[in-house]
Amino acid sequence: MSSSFTLHIEPDNRDIVVPAHTVLHEALDCNGISLTAYCDGMGVCGKCIVEIRCADGMPVPETDEDRRHLTSGQRAEGLRLACRWNVVCNATVRIPDASRIENLAATAKDSGTVSTGAAHVNAAQPFGIAVDLGTTTVVGSLLDCRTGRTVAVASRLNGQHRFGADVISRVKYSVEAADGPGSLQREGIATINDIIGDIIGQSGIPAASIADVAITGNSVMLHALLRKPMHTLAVLPFEPAFREATRMPAAELGLALNGGAQAYVFPIVAGFVGGDTVSCMLATNMDTADECSMVIDIGTNGEVALGCARGLITASAPAGPAFEGATISCGMRGAKGAIEHVQITPDALISDVIGEVAPAGVCGTGLIDATAALLDWGIIDETGRILCQDELPDGTPGWLRARICERNGQQAFVLFDPETDEYYDNGDAPRTLVLTQRDFRELQLAKAAVAAACDLLLQHKGMTYGDLACINLAGAFGNYLRPAQARRIGLLPDVPLENIHFVGNAASTGAKRTLVSLDDRARAERIAREAAHVELAADPAFQMCFAGHMLFPASV
Repeated sequence: MSSSFTLHIEPDNRDIVVPAHTVLHEALDCNGISLTAYCDGMGVCGKCIVEIRCADGMPVPETDEDRRHLTSGQRAEGLRLACRWNVVCNATVRIPDASRIENLAATAKDSGTVSTGAAHVNAAQPFGIAVDLGTTTVVGSLLDCRTGRTVAVASRLNGQHRFGADVISRVKYSVEAADGPGSLQREGIATINDIIGDIIGQSGIPAASIADVAITGNSVMLHALLRKPMHTLAVLPFEPAFREATRMPAAELGLALNGGAQAYVFPIVAGFVGGDTVSCMLATNMDTADECSMVIDIGTNGEVALGCARGLITASAPAGPAFEGATISCGMRGAKGAIEHVQITPDALISDVIGEVAPAGVCGTGLIDATAALLDWGIIDETGRILCQDELPDGTPGWLRARICERNGQQAFVLFDPETDEYYDNGDAPRTLVLTQRDFRELQLAKAAVAAACDLLLQHKGMTYGDLACINLAGAFGNYLRPAQARRIGLLPDVPLENIHFVGNAASTGAKRTLVSLDDRARAERIAREAAHVELAADPAFQMCFAGHMLFPASV
């Protein structure tokens, strides 16, 4: 048998040669073709769907995972999970848009100016780069440190995604793989270097003019960046290997900068509350404010911070990847083809789709919108159960009633039906998108974790939501969230909508401030050193509070 095979990739129209018996998902990844695989190739999420046509005309065998995640019609068309097929012949592989990870342009909306304060500007090297090293997406901003103005911005999918979609998967890989720490660091550095190349190309600013790089990120990302051991993050009490800020030559870290540029890596508060939370607290001036506020960064590992000049307290919320679209049967990230907003009127279900193309799935904001609407229409009850058609409230429109169906033995709701719903016809043949009972349970788990973290921080400080000046939503996800819908499902507390503020990519803003102000750099380190931390997994009140938030509010 041949030791290698040729795969023709469509619609890329390129050929790649891969060793025999290589897992297709890994073969594509090694050739720069990234698929949506939230489960690290375990066959659990069912997202890495491709069409495989063997050159000899033989059908590709079906696996149990293929039968679990794909319909009989899809399998008959040659669709398979890329993580379940070993390359054993020459073949053509067609990759649908919904299965391909694209750079998320929405996360690159990082612009504006930060105050220079007590600047430390080198006249010969007046520029700096602020990096938000996210689990999913990395954002880099080039700053003119003389003015605090953002000159260029670029984003990339974090190359570490091949080792798992969330921080727990990355920790597991670091601990168990032979060269886990080295592999994670190399992928993270390579991603940052790609961004550096992009922003230098955009701006025309030579690398020799860049004096500093400030890098923030969650605890796991910063451990990976510095190649620190993560075994203590795998078990309670989730102790980090370091907490202090790190300063070192950028070249020593592996960054593609010359001219003696220095790297500044943010400090960590504790456990899974990392430099990104420190950045958010700095960016919102929480540490100097007279009135208390709360900042929430909603994601796979959500972080919550509470406080003012009189004291700060933090926690991490193990929300899981549901907000990223993982664990949701028709879920996807917030990329082209994702349903990002939903409303249900008496006459129609209206969806907003990113990129104005045919719907390929639903992202986290769309899932929240759909759930809020179904709660309002009485199709989902407070426990999260989808009601049967004969249980629905009187006056439920017949077309809406007909969307309740059964999939794989469980109640489900048809979110999009290409036979009846309007959509952008761009030549694709969209499939029916269905939200199952299990999908709503996954959302309940995710939102309960965030809501419980918020409640418990207030309890620890003897406060109520009425004592807060505002609640700040940070991060790309929070920036596209509809507060009323998030409040309707119980993700956000029942506070006046005018008290909920969007602060954008506050992690990036905080990193920028440490580039242009020595005072702010010292503040960041003081915040990390003095902020208290609540380890929710060890808090006896967490389970009861979490269980209470599993229910949806009766009304808001």
